[in-house]
Amino acid sequence: GGCIIEPPARRLTFIAEAASSRLTALSRSRRETGPGKRSCESREPGAGFGRIVNTASRTVLGKEKRSFYAASKAGLIAAARTWALELAADGITANAVAPGSIATTAFHRNNPPEDPQTRAIIEAIPAKRIGMPEDVAQAVSFFLDAASGFVNGQVLYVCGGLTVGRAPV
Repeated sequence: GGCIIEPPARRLTFIAEAASSRLTALSRSRRETGPGKRSCESREPGAGFGRIVNTASRTVLGKEKRSFYAASKAGLIAAARTWALELAADGITANAVAPGSIATTAFHRNNPPEDPQTRAIIEAIPAKRIGMPEDVAQAVSFFLDAASGFVNGQVLYVCGGLTVGRAPV
């Protein structure tokens, strides 16, 4: 046997609403930039230009106690992949950046430097360091660059190598 632990209904509702609001906002932004609403001068295939970069998370590969967060971030990846197919002929690419542990205020608040768990997180990363916001910005810049027009529908994990061996090839 086994057991199923039901989280309190109030917390479950809050988390579901948060995930829903992320994807609703994404849907709303897509409608505002969808077919017939582009500012490209030419309608010839490939003549336009546009970039969509969604910020997902490495948690989409699985992380304890992060089910709804991971689901909402996986939705961002699915949206980018779908838009890559729908918008490519107009010169618009859609990709996602999926950061791992990044040195943000929230990370430091939840992972104090002296905590053994924080040390374990860092030791598990092949680069042996926490990522910096600049690492994520560099990945986004790559996708935004005009020279990246043939890179479409991709997910770039910014995680110091932690995803190697865990993400599908």
